[in-house]
Amino acid sequence: MRMSMRGWTLILVPSLVAVLALSISPSVTGQAKREVVIRAAVRADASGPDRAVNLQRAVDRLNPKLSDVTIRLQLEEPPTPGWAEETTRLFRAFAAGEGPDVYAIAHEFVGMFAKAGHALILDEMIKKYPETYNDFFPSQWTAVKHRGRIYGIPQDTEARMVYFRIDRLQQFGWSDAQIKSLPDRVAKGEFTLTDMAELAQQVKDKGLVDWGFYHRPTRGPDYYQIILAYGGKLQDERSGKLVLDRSATLDFLRFLHDNVYKYKITPSGMTNIPWRSILGPFSAEGKIQFIMGGIWQSGEFIRDYGVTKDPTEFFRRIDWTLIPSGRRGGKPVTLSHPIIYVVNARSKEKDLAFRIVTEASSAELNAIHSVNSYHIAVRKAVTQLAAYKNHVWLNRATPLLEYATFIPNHEDFGRYDQIIYEAIQAVETNRLTPEAALQFIEQQMRSQIRDQLMVVE
Repeated sequence: MRMSMRGWTLILVPSLVAVLALSISPSVTGQAKREVVIRAAVRADASGPDRAVNLQRAVDRLNPKLSDVTIRLQLEEPPTPGWAEETTRLFRAFAAGEGPDVYAIAHEFVGMFAKAGHALILDEMIKKYPETYNDFFPSQWTAVKHRGRIYGIPQDTEARMVYFRIDRLQQFGWSDAQIKSLPDRVAKGEFTLTDMAELAQQVKDKGLVDWGFYHRPTRGPDYYQIILAYGGKLQDERSGKLVLDRSATLDFLRFLHDNVYKYKITPSGMTNIPWRSILGPFSAEGKIQFIMGGIWQSGEFIRDYGVTKDPTEFFRRIDWTLIPSGRRGGKPVTLSHPIIYVVNARSKEKDLAFRIVTEASSAELNAIHSVNSYHIAVRKAVTQLAAYKNHVWLNRATPLLEYATFIPNHEDFGRYDQIIYEAIQAVETNRLTPEAALQFIEQQMRSQIRDQLMVVE
């Protein structure tokens, strides 16, 4: 009998606790839920508006699941021109004590935020939601780690490529077989950066295009694909230090200089050209033979410049290839550049902020962003959804990830990037020769990055 009573006690005590908890819950007593304001900042980006909107969708999905609080999201979408500029803006906000609870950044800047104490370590929090985070492609976690710890959640990823005009090559005299084989020749190292520059020059000299080759005008990751294409390194795997590869960087600078002054396929003021004056003339008007870009720009061609959304017609005019190797027989390159969500380490509502990010990382919400913005999925489950499976551009771009790499998540990469960009501007405007620009880069990096820099030949 005593065993029976003890058995009843074991049953009744938790039952009583449950009843008491239910009786004092807000839903039963009629008490209002506590309102919690979560501040989020996501740069306004026409190529990916759902990156911000998905946070609000996440809150809308999450609130009914919360028993004691209601989240009110204050969403800021600053019109900063690029991710480097957004990083600067965010650091100013943190310095003023106005840092958001959740924010989006380009992955290479996560080390800067981690070092400054603005990014929350997420390793343990991720373990609480295995159904979400175990579904991420493993390679994506590389992009959010700094010194072995996870400081962000990948929001999207992409492949970068060289777009080219099929119709202009046809007018130039290339056969359909030659055009169709170009991506494969690049993949095999048979068609190099020099071959591309020479072909662009010939197409331009025949009057078929105004310019042969355009790259991005702003700071950004694209440039490092060329350094890598010449066999360079950006970071030492063992020490984690940034690397200045003198030989590959000099080849990169010579390539840019030759494009302006030898082949005359790139304007000297390339870094002052607005994006619209690049994407429109290439996609809608066919006035540029090659541009370096990314998969998401296919969506921009269609949405902003009137290019056909019929995939058959699209790929009769425009196609893409990996970034060619700088050396014959070398390996081509693409670079994946995830944008990531980060939680403020000093947020008073870290757990709720992370739950919002987790909800925004659901397969359904991530698929909305991927499909609408032409960004490649970060989760396996997304690739199984019909809308993604039927997306021709995403399916064609996904195999490029086999060649993908990432730029370093180093706390000094912002300085590294600014120095490289200043050298690009100096070389293309002929203020510095490639050799003098390399000297400038080394001097500035040794001065600013110091013991976190390795210089190799």
